[in-house]
Amino acid sequence: MTIDEEATTTTSGEEEKVGDAAVVGEPIIGTVSHGILDNNGNFMVVNLNSETLWGSFNHSTDTILPGQTLPLSSAYLYSRKAEDNFSQGRFRLRLDENGNLVLRMINIPSSFRTEPYLTHASGLNETSDIRGLNFNESGHLFISYGDHGKDLIFLQEEEGNRGAGEGFYYYRATLDSDGVFAVYRWRNEEPTWKVVWQIPKDICLTDPTYSGSGVCGFNRICRLNVNSRPDCQCPRPFTQDDPDDDYRSCVPGFIQSCGNGTYFPDDYDFYTQINIDWPLSDYEVLQPYTEETCKQDCLNDCMCAVAVHRTDNYSWKKKLPLSNGRVSPSVNRKTFIKFSKKNNTNSSSPHPDTVGRRKNDDALILLISLFLGGSGLVNVVLFVAISITDFLIYNKKILSRAKELGDNDILDKHLRCFTYRELEAATDSFKEEAGRGSFGIVYKGVLKTKTGHLEPIAVKKLDRIVQDIDLEFKTEVNVIGQTHHKNLVRLVGYCSEGENRLLVYEYLRNGSLAGFLFGELKLLV
Repeated sequence: MTIDEEATTTTSGEEEKVGDAAVVGEPIIGTVSHGILDNNGNFMVVNLNSETLWGSFNHSTDTILPGQTLPLSSAYLYSRKAEDNFSQGRFRLRLDENGNLVLRMINIPSSFRTEPYLTHASGLNETSDIRGLNFNESGHLFISYGDHGKDLIFLQEEEGNRGAGEGFYYYRATLDSDGVFAVYRWRNEEPTWKVVWQIPKDICLTDPTYSGSGVCGFNRICRLNVNSRPDCQCPRPFTQDDPDDDYRSCVPGFIQSCGNGTYFPDDYDFYTQINIDWPLSDYEVLQPYTEETCKQDCLNDCMCAVAVHRTDNYSWKKKLPLSNGRVSPSVNRKTFIKFSKKNNTNSSSPHPDTVGRRKNDDALILLISLFLGGSGLVNVVLFVAISITDFLIYNKKILSRAKELGDNDILDKHLRCFTYRELEAATDSFKEEAGRGSFGIVYKGVLKTKTGHLEPIAVKKLDRIVQDIDLEFKTEVNVIGQTHHKNLVRLVGYCSEGENRLLVYEYLRNGSLAGFLFGELKLLV
């Protein structure tokens, strides 16, 4: 790469400036001759004497490449704001004077750095004469100190090939926009970047930050997805502040007021969740408290937005905003999120079902008019559109009918109601995980049929983040149970027992259609 015209360049800045601009060092002044991109990926601006005036390896952003060294004085990386937004993001990695990798959050748009949410210890100390952070062609990240080096990452490779060329590996280490620092590997036989090492293993359960919102933002909860990356969600009754930014805070669906006698406990109720918590957001601890007294105390307190109860009769009252939210079976708590019953109804607005029916009727009239006046090909297309519209209206009727049923009614009598113990036995205590969805984990299992045959099943164990009301769960069972097609997996049954909500499906032996079209599966058996 060559810059045709000569120019004089001056760059300056602060060591840890936070913003869109790159982090730069001391002022550099020189006459630019041309630019060079070497085989390691280092872009250098040089003068007429081929002396380097500026190099990208000396001004890293979110990635370090093999052959690159970050001196102790500038051994840090900043994440990007999002996968498709290269502005500086909320996370920073720094090599400290003891050789530890320290991960922090930045309260942007300020430059304030929170306390670390993870410290990856090197086992060294400041007397070891720490020199810098190095990344070599073998994919090893190590600390150089004195005349020695200490591995931070030990990669167990099945092959010894390293470097460039056919059959060889390429590496990069990146601080991703979600706060995870990972080493990636690429080879021509597997044309995709594969994570071979990362910290933290579970960012949702890292040390909470006292001076920030946490990984996902205020009032949100963090859970790991199938790729061990954070999936940020807004629990009811919160909604996402910015739908285009997965790490913006959630806002409550109501305003709590404590002044002038405007708070009336009877106007509020709770959504019940399990295994979620917001550490550090509590302002009062109560013990011994039962679930009922925990809820009642929060209901009578205008400042209380969330009550959390533990099985040993400890309770916590929390107020907004909630920080460091996480969801995991290891949390082992029951959470009651307050909501306003008044905000859920509006007598001056038309009923949503009426509006929906009106829109559907208008759509059908328009489609029929076009059908009568259109060409043959257009008529075929419109016929398909009418069929789809009719199907959606039918499903909506099923949904409406399901909501009118009592708690013990199930539309589809062919669905089997399993006990939790039956499904626990069928899945060998939920031992083999088949995949993860947005609201639960799917496990492989085996059921014994009436004829004595063993039939494979897939059991989806739902988290009660959204599915927190029995009527909603039974409504979903009704709608899914009434949907039958040869290309759809059949719902076999369900379990609604205590806090447990599970769906039982036929096991899809050959993988999903999406996996065939977009995944690694290339041939349907």
